Amino acid sequence: MCITASIQAVSSGTPGQQIYKACAPPSLCPSTGSQTFSVNLGVSSALASATCCSTDNCNSVTLPFPVVPADNSLLCHVCDPITFDCSLSIQCKGTEDRCFQASVTNGAGTSPAFGCASLNLCAAATILGTLPFMQDVGTITSVPACYYNQCPNYSNHCPNCCCHNHYYYYHHIYNNLDAGSYNYNNHCQ
Repeated sequence: MCITASIQAVSSGTPGQQIYKACAPPSLCPSTGSQTFSVNLGVSSALASATCCSTDNCNSVTLPFPVVPADNSLLCHVCDPITFDCSLSIQCKGTEDRCFQASVTNGAGTSPAFGCASLNLCAAATILGTLPFMQDVGTITSVPACYYNQCPNYSNHCPNCCCHNHYYYYHHIYNNLDAGSYNYNNHCQ
């Protein structure tokens, strides 16, 4: 596939716009047509209008930049980039219908990445090992988890939600354990 995308982005708190044109793997373009990708990690975010097509040079058109959508009903945890406190919450917007959780590695080391994401972005991040349109964030070094809802807190009891244990997550980050061995969907510690 070919892809063209126009992106409203925030990188380390600084807003900007980007036009992206490239060949695209199936994780980004499973079929032809238009889609919206969205992720918000607090200090960094990306909202992309994208079109996928399957003929030579079909991505020559530049799309208009997306309008930032209204808040939806989902709240997700985000992490403070200085203290790594991941108990803060953020209001999700538009198509961000999942809470995202992973650890990422860049030049500064490994850190947690929590936030809001659209389902298609979660799927692409799982396969690509990076967050689409946010390559500056880093490489995903744990199995990304995308939830329908956030845990209400980091307590020891968390019925009816996909949850993660605060202590376990920090233990994972600092000891490089395999996050894939932890069942985020069925286990609360």
